[in-house]
Amino acid sequence: PARLIGVKEETGGKCEVLLLKQLEGDVWECLLGGAHSVKEGTHVSFGDGRLRCECVKVFDEGIRHMKFIYEGIFLEVLESLGKMPLPPYIRKQISDNNDYQTVYAKVPGSAAAPTAGFHFTEEMFKKIEEKGIKVLEVTLNIGLGTFRPVKVQDTKDHIMHSETYEIDEATANELNKAKKENRRIIAIGTTSVRTLEAN
Repeated sequence: PARLIGVKEETGGKCEVLLLKQLEGDVWECLLGGAHSVKEGTHVSFGDGRLRCECVKVFDEGIRHMKFIYEGIFLEVLESLGKMPLPPYIRKQISDNNDYQTVYAKVPGSAAAPTAGFHFTEEMFKKIEEKGIKVLEVTLNIGLGTFRPVKVQDTKDHIMHSETYEIDEATANELNKAKKENRRIIAIGTTSVRTLEAN
């Protein structure tokens, strides 16, 4: 639930904050709606002050480093106040974040809901494995790029933002072996991505 709607304490104006990634301690890289009015030192309050943050650094394209101030456990406070960030083409906010999640997601960290893999079910994965296709897991954390539209004529000029991923050594070895043997490797889904290694 990384999308927060709050108010700027100095002006009372609405402020939307999307947490992208934790940098250090309680400082997060965030994408802000209406960021032009959020300068260093601006304070934003959420949920009648149960969660607050201060802008500690300003960057281009609406990016800000925000230091969060709260009591208790940050993720619990975030769960009670935040909403799941949905891509721009999904217009309806869901009431239960668990209803909008892939069956294989395990690790929190993405900045957006995992729409590309939402249609996969455990039954589908079972059928895939029954066909002799080996399923391997990697983790991909969706980042800022999913919220950035392409605004250039030539896609070569579009700047892609990086995303973090994690592949354990055993999975990397399996994938490298498949590649060496010229077998197909198919990546599906987002967030905690399952990679299919076809025989």
